[in-house]
Amino acid sequence: MSSNGSMPEGLTRSGHWSRPQLRQATIILPNGKRAHRNVTFREPLGFDGGDDHANERSPLLHDNAVRSTAKDSYRAKVSSLSRSKINESWTFAKSKTGRGILKCSIAYLLGSMATFIPAVSRTLGEQQGKHMVATVTVYFHPARSIGSMFEAMLCAAVAFLYAAFVSFSSMGVSIFFGRTLDLIEVGHAIVLIVFCGAGLGFVGWVKQRVSHPLVNISTSLTSLAIITVLTKEGAVQAAQFSDEKVTQVMLMILMGVAATTAVSLLIDPVSARKELRSDLVKVTDSFSDQLTAITRAFLQGTEAELQEQSYLDAVAQFKKLSGSMVKNLKEAKYEHYLLGTEKEYELEAKTVGCMQRLGQNIGGLRSAATTQFLLLAPPETDRSHSDCGARLLHSQGSSFYDSGNALSPISDASILGPIDEAFDPLSTEPDNINGTEEGETQSAKEISSRLPPLKSQADIFTRFIVRLGPSMVK
Repeated sequence: MSSNGSMPEGLTRSGHWSRPQLRQATIILPNGKRAHRNVTFREPLGFDGGDDHANERSPLLHDNAVRSTAKDSYRAKVSSLSRSKINESWTFAKSKTGRGILKCSIAYLLGSMATFIPAVSRTLGEQQGKHMVATVTVYFHPARSIGSMFEAMLCAAVAFLYAAFVSFSSMGVSIFFGRTLDLIEVGHAIVLIVFCGAGLGFVGWVKQRVSHPLVNISTSLTSLAIITVLTKEGAVQAAQFSDEKVTQVMLMILMGVAATTAVSLLIDPVSARKELRSDLVKVTDSFSDQLTAITRAFLQGTEAELQEQSYLDAVAQFKKLSGSMVKNLKEAKYEHYLLGTEKEYELEAKTVGCMQRLGQNIGGLRSAATTQFLLLAPPETDRSHSDCGARLLHSQGSSFYDSGNALSPISDASILGPIDEAFDPLSTEPDNINGTEEGETQSAKEISSRLPPLKSQADIFTRFIVRLGPSMVK
């Protein structure tokens, strides 16, 4: 055998048998990735499980692939849930409520510095009650408009002035009766009856009389300041004059109001004028939707239009905006007075009044439509007559327009006939004229007798069209 003779397939020159080369292919792994490798049914590298319990029913892909797929699915769900929560949190943070909470938190942080920072705390003296600065930031929170913030400043100023007046007056009465007349007990009785009883009673009366959120807060602050001076300071009981507590209360009120005002004006300020204009635009849109639904329901004679969700949403939106519109108008008044544009406020007040009257008129239209449905609602036995009248009207109109110059079978020349423009008023044919008028009357009576009785809106419209008759120019 020659050296160049053919060798058996798979045998190398060294006499060893070689493994045939496996075909490479692109496969998709269980985790979704693509891999380019040889096709083999062996376990992948790094497989940590055994096949002691494998049999003819065991799957080719082992449990590690299933576990990897489940783990990847769990990670995907957690990632998707985390992203959705982050998006919801960011959306809430950008909303009006979220921005208000952020502003209130910053204002409370600034108010708490009066208690926890020694440099600020020493400016308020050595007495207790310095937490009132944070309390003021909660009372007059910055999540309000510029006009409402200005109103809050005025209320806080009035509250402090009244508390200072009651405190100094009670001290003066106590000093007068204690040192001058030597009747300290009488002075204490007057302070108890007049300043504690009448003074705090007047505060409660104002709170009930006005019934405004800012006034309620101001009265609470006034009561707190008066009670602190009259009962805890001790100057009234000792018939002495001391302005230390009053000065401390004044500083705490000023610091709290300054902190909340700075946050309200510097961080995302809210303008009541812009809010009012936005409310006016939304109210007009609500009126448009309500008028459209009420008009369509009135003409169709059905209440289905007034029961649709779009109409109910428009009514609910108007009810919501009516209160917001009045509130923003009151707050915009302070902004206009602060900017010197009082005439614009008068125009806005007239506009809001017009919107309120329009709302009442639209409510009247709604009541009128409801009354129409109740009065003209036919019973079940009479609905066939309404359908008959509508079909009769449709047949008359279609036969007239489809036949060109020809008259419909029901009408005659006296109703839909052409106008004779060459009519001679001096013509001596009274018999023909009388005959024509009698024919018109007789024809109208015949048509009226053939129409059903007035039971619905369609019957009323049908009778109206028939009664139009020929042209009045004759």
